[in-house]
Amino acid sequence: DLLMTYLAEHNGTPDDYCITVGYGYDADEGKRLWMQTRAALRAKYPTCECNVVLLQIGCTIAVHTGPYALGMGVMRRWKKA
Repeated sequence: DLLMTYLAEHNGTPDDYCITVGYGYDADEGKRLWMQTRAALRAKYPTCECNVVLLQIGCTIAVHTGPYALGMGVMRRWKKA
C-alpha cells in the first residue's frame, strides 16, 4: 500500500523507478514479498513492465537491522531531458 501511495503522490509509474525487494535471512519471505509486489504493480499498471529486483541484503545493513530484515528500496530512474 505504501508503494502504491508513493507512486500516486509522485505522479509516477513503476517504470519510472528502480524498485528492489531486499531480505535478510529468510529467502522464502523475501520471495513472497517480491511476488506480491510484482502482482500488485502489474494489476494496477498493466501497460508497464513493472520490473522488481529481488536480492539478499549484505552484512553492512544486516548488522544494523538484524538477520530478519525485509524491505523495499525505491529510486527514481534518471531521465535525459
